[in-house]
Amino acid sequence: MVRGVLLDGAVEGIIFLFKPQWDRLLDVTVWRSAAAQVFFSLSVAQGPLIMFGSYNKFRMKVYKDAMIVCSLDTVTSIIASVVIFSVLGNLAHQLDVPISSVAKGGPGLAFIAYPEALSKLPIPHLWAVLFFFMLFLLGLDSEFGLLEGSLTALHDEYPSLRSKKALVTGIACSICFLLALPCVTHGGLYVIDLMDTYGGGFAIILIAFFEILAVFWAYGMKRLQHNLDFMMKYKPSIYFRSCWVVIAPLILLFIFIYTMADYKPFATNDPDGKYPKWADGVGWLLALASIAQIPLWAVYNLVKQPGPTWRQKLWQASQPTTEWGPSAQEDRDAELSFYGMPIHYGRQSITTENDVMEMDVGKPYRQNGAVDLRPESRIFSEAYSYRLSGLDNPAFTQIN
Repeated sequence: MVRGVLLDGAVEGIIFLFKPQWDRLLDVTVWRSAAAQVFFSLSVAQGPLIMFGSYNKFRMKVYKDAMIVCSLDTVTSIIASVVIFSVLGNLAHQLDVPISSVAKGGPGLAFIAYPEALSKLPIPHLWAVLFFFMLFLLGLDSEFGLLEGSLTALHDEYPSLRSKKALVTGIACSICFLLALPCVTHGGLYVIDLMDTYGGGFAIILIAFFEILAVFWAYGMKRLQHNLDFMMKYKPSIYFRSCWVVIAPLILLFIFIYTMADYKPFATNDPDGKYPKWADGVGWLLALASIAQIPLWAVYNLVKQPGPTWRQKLWQASQPTTEWGPSAQEDRDAELSFYGMPIHYGRQSITTENDVMEMDVGKPYRQNGAVDLRPESRIFSEAYSYRLSGLDNPAFTQIN
């Protein structure tokens, strides 16, 4: 970076980087690219963060780690941008052309801009070898996280595969290797562009939108606040709660809708005519491979629920299972003593021949000063029986 900023024309390149173009704020492509950059840079909505987080201790203060990672990611992105645009400014100076004509995105940044900067360093061949070895390690490191996210889910669903982890990992890596071979052919850059647009663009934005709905709306902001308070003694500010519940989903939904409205197929939007008409069909199949998982599994879980009516099935599908909550028994006991009830259970329900009878566990019942709302407890059972019979018993006081 030091060498790059000392080159002729580097200042103009850095100014081009940081000088805003306010009219571009109305271009949804900028917002979509910014969202995609954040998702890929932090691996948001792709699984690795959830997978790595599952190995943390129960009371790990992950909000501090999240702030540190986001801050470091921003700093490293700024440093990398300064390096790139200082070199691009130098190239524009040498060619006597506007910086905008040489500031192109895509793989060219790694294979043109950086090598150009390295060629101006002492012992350029050494730095070139170290740089591309670093790129190799970065790709390998990213693959570790992405692949392990899928394998961890597979091993959790089928525990018998854990004894064959090396074999399963080898098969998965082999499949990924074969799937990646088209990317190193003569048309590999076009394949990468297609994958980046359909597989990693609006698809990830839509997945992130549904993740937000699932956590902050379906599970509920209040339940999450209770979990954070119990696990980490952390209470999110109104700013973060507003971002999680309102601002982030609205922005993602706006970007997705605008992207779809402004959608142009590759075949009709390619002036060089290098994309065949069937390329967009392949792209949509790639996008649906991830997006379609959401409605398909939702319908599957809805159909397998007990109950004669769809209303009952929908209610049962939206209830937490008995396994939901802290995995360790001592943490479950600590939660009960901390709150006086297991708040994550939400609403308990049973299915009768006529209807689904329900009880609001979110407002606990107290009997003679005792609070215990575990489904197997006597207090819960007695209070529940009175609710089913439609009677009020003064012995059970609902706590607001």
